[in-house]
Amino acid sequence: MHEIFFPSPPSIPAFLTGGAALCALLFWCYLKPIGAPSARWRAIFICLRAAALALLMFFILDPFARSLANTGGKRTLAVLVDASRSMSVGDGIGNAPRIEDARRAAALTREQTDASAADGIAAKLFAFSENVVRLASPADMKPDGIRTDIAGALTSILSTEGADLEAALLVSDGAAGDAPEIAPVIAAFRARGKRVFVLPVGIPGTLRDARVANTSILRRASIGTEVSLDAFIESRGFDGVEASLDLLREGELIQSRKVKLADGTIKTRLNFTPEQEGYLRYTVRIAPPDGDAVPENNAETVVIDSRRSRIRVLYMEGSQYRQQERKLWEFQYFVQALEEDRDIRVTSVFKDDVAAAQKAGIGYVRDPERGFPTERGKLFEYDVIVSSDIDIEYFTPEQLRNTSDFVALHGGGFLMIGGYTAFGAGGYDESAIDKLLPVDMQGRRDGYFEDYQDQFRPVLTPEGLEHPVCALSPDAEENGRIWEKIPPFAGFNYTEKAKSGATVLAVHPTRRNQNGPYVILSVQQYGRGRSMAFTTDTTAGWGNLFEAGWGEGDGDNRHFRRFWQNAVRWLASYRINLPNKQLMLSTPVNRYSAGDMIEISAECLDKDYLPTARAEVRGSVKLPGEESRELVFRPDSSNPWRYRSQFRASAQGRYELRAAASLEGEELAEDLLVLFCDDSDAELRSPEPNHDLLKRIAGETGGRIVAESEISGVVGELAEKSLRRREVASARFWTRSVFLILTLGALSLEWFLRRRVGLP
Repeated sequence: MHEIFFPSPPSIPAFLTGGAALCALLFWCYLKPIGAPSARWRAIFICLRAAALALLMFFILDPFARSLANTGGKRTLAVLVDASRSMSVGDGIGNAPRIEDARRAAALTREQTDASAADGIAAKLFAFSENVVRLASPADMKPDGIRTDIAGALTSILSTEGADLEAALLVSDGAAGDAPEIAPVIAAFRARGKRVFVLPVGIPGTLRDARVANTSILRRASIGTEVSLDAFIESRGFDGVEASLDLLREGELIQSRKVKLADGTIKTRLNFTPEQEGYLRYTVRIAPPDGDAVPENNAETVVIDSRRSRIRVLYMEGSQYRQQERKLWEFQYFVQALEEDRDIRVTSVFKDDVAAAQKAGIGYVRDPERGFPTERGKLFEYDVIVSSDIDIEYFTPEQLRNTSDFVALHGGGFLMIGGYTAFGAGGYDESAIDKLLPVDMQGRRDGYFEDYQDQFRPVLTPEGLEHPVCALSPDAEENGRIWEKIPPFAGFNYTEKAKSGATVLAVHPTRRNQNGPYVILSVQQYGRGRSMAFTTDTTAGWGNLFEAGWGEGDGDNRHFRRFWQNAVRWLASYRINLPNKQLMLSTPVNRYSAGDMIEISAECLDKDYLPTARAEVRGSVKLPGEESRELVFRPDSSNPWRYRSQFRASAQGRYELRAAASLEGEELAEDLLVLFCDDSDAELRSPEPNHDLLKRIAGETGGRIVAESEISGVVGELAEKSLRRREVASARFWTRSVFLILTLGALSLEWFLRRRVGLP
C-alpha cells in the first residue's frame, strides 16, 4: 500500500484558484499561435505543457511517498509527562498539584493499552524536564526537573523510537516552554507522519501568585553614589493586598518598605548607596501573601560591580572676581566643595573675561583650547555640565544640541545655576536647553527678583526632605534642622512652574505666581540623563552667605560642600555607572540558571559618540571551570548601534563576558560583564500554564488536544490504525529519477513537435 504525504499542503481555495489560472494561461497561449497549427496539434501541445507544469508544481509541494504494509506487531504510544518544578504548583483539578493530574492520565493510558482491545498499540512512559527518562510506573514521576524542554523531549522520542512510534501523548502545563525552538521539531513530526496528542494540565488564569517578575539596574555602581533599582512586581489574586518589599545585600536586610499589590504589574523603585568595592549581590524579595501558590518566585537577585569612579565636571561660572576680604575666587568655593570628594574632578571656565581667566589660571567659554568644547566627542568626555550665569549667546546652536544629546542620549547631567543671565533672563526659553531643564522658563524681559533688604530662606518640600540631593544628614530630624538654618538669599530667577515630570525639592517661602510658590530647586530625569535647576545663585551676590557660611559655626561651610557633592553625584549617576561610554554589554534579565540561553547585546558608539553599525565587535565568555570560548557578535537590524550574541549556560557558577569594538582598524572600547548562574528555580519564575504552545504542537502535527475522558478513544483509534498498517519506507518524490525523466520528456517532446510544425 502506498500513501502520498504533503508536509505543507496548499489550501483548497488556493489550489483551485491556481489550477484555474494555469488552465486559462495554457488555453490563451495556444488560442491564436503563430503559424496557426490545427486544433489537433494545439490539443497535443496543451496536454504536454500541462503535464510538465503539473509535475513541477507537484515537486514544489515536496511530497513524500510512504510504502505501507500490514506486518502485524504493536506500535508505540510514547507518553511524555512533564516532570519539571512547575508541575508541583497546585492549580490542577481540585487545586491538587499538576503532577497528580499527569500521573492519573499516564496510569489511565497504561490501563487502556494493556487492555485486550488495544492489541495493536503499547504505551511507553517517559518523564522529561531538561532530560528524558524511561519510567516503569506513573508513581515514579516526581516534579523536580530544573527546566521544561518540550522540544528536546519530542526530538529524543522521535529518534529513539523510530519506525515503531505511532504517536506521542504529551502531558504538560507548557510553562517555561521553548516556543522558539519547537518549530523544527513540529516539522520533523509532520515529515514522518507522526502525531502529537496533548493533555494540558493546570488551569490558566486561576493561579494566585505574587512574584518579582524582573528588575532593572545599571550593573556598575560607584562607591558613595546612590543607585536606583526598579523592581517589577507581578501578581494575580491579591489586588489591594499590602506586602513587604525587602532589599538584602549578601543576605543582610538593608531596606524594607510596604507596597500595595494589584492584578497585573506594578513598578517600585529602591534606592541604595554601595559602600564597599567588588561584585555585590543584592536580592529584592517580596514577603509571600497568605495563599501565595508559588513562594519560590518571590525574590530576584542582581549583581553589581561596585568600584570607585572618577566624575568629570565642566563648570562654567559668570562671577569672574574675588572679594577683597576673601582668599578664594568666587568659582573656587564650588570647585573646592566638589573636589573635597576625591572621586570628583572639575574643569573650570570663566564666562568671557580673558584677563581674569588668565589671572585665575583657567580658560573661558569661547576659548578654542580650554573653553566649552566645540567637538561632540570632547564634550562627552565629561559627566556633568554646570552653567552658572552664562548667557545663551555664548554658545552655538550645535553646542546647544550637543548638550541636549549629552543628557538625553548619553546619560549626562546638566545643572543650571541662577543669576542675571541665567534661565529666561539668559535667553534659554524655547531653546534646546529649555527642553532638558525641569522648569518652564519665562522670557528675557521677565528677568529675576533681587532685593537685599528682603532676603529669603528656601523651604524644602516633602519630596525634598527625602531626596538624595538634599540628604545632608542620615538622621531625618537633623537633616530638617540643617535646612532650616540655610543662609538667606537675595534673589532668584523667575520661572512659570516645574514641568510635569519634574520633582520640586525647594520653593520660595512667600513669593508665588498663579501656579504656586516660585521654584528654587527642582530636578528631573531627561532621557537617560538628569537635570537640575537651582534658580538662585551659588556665589557672592545672591548667595554670598550661602557659599561661605552654611555650616556649623563661623567660617564653616560643610553643608554647602555636602549639598553640591550630593547634587553632582546624583546628576552623574548614569554616566559613572557605565563601564565605559562607547561600548556597553547588557543582558535582558539579571537572573539565569544552568541550561538557559543567554542573549547578549553590545551597544557601540563611534569616536564622536554617534551610533555606528560599521564597528567590528569581538567577544569571549569564560565558563565555570572551562577555558574561554569565542562569542560572535552580529549587527541587529532593528537598532543601528546594537550587536547581538548568545550562548547557553552549561553549569552554575560565574561567567565572564568580554568584548572589544573597533572601527576601521581603530580600537574604540572594551567592556566586561560578569554573570552568576546560581538559581535552581527557573521553572517557577513564570509558572502560569502555557496552553497556547500546547495547542500549537497538537494542531500542527495533526494531533489534537484531549481531556482525560478522551484517552480511551485516542488509544482505540491508534490501536486500530496500527493493526491495519505499518510504515516500511518513506522517500521524497524528487529523489526518484523516473519522475524527473517524465518531466523533462514532456517538455522536450513539446519543444520537438513545435519545431516540426514550424512554431518558434
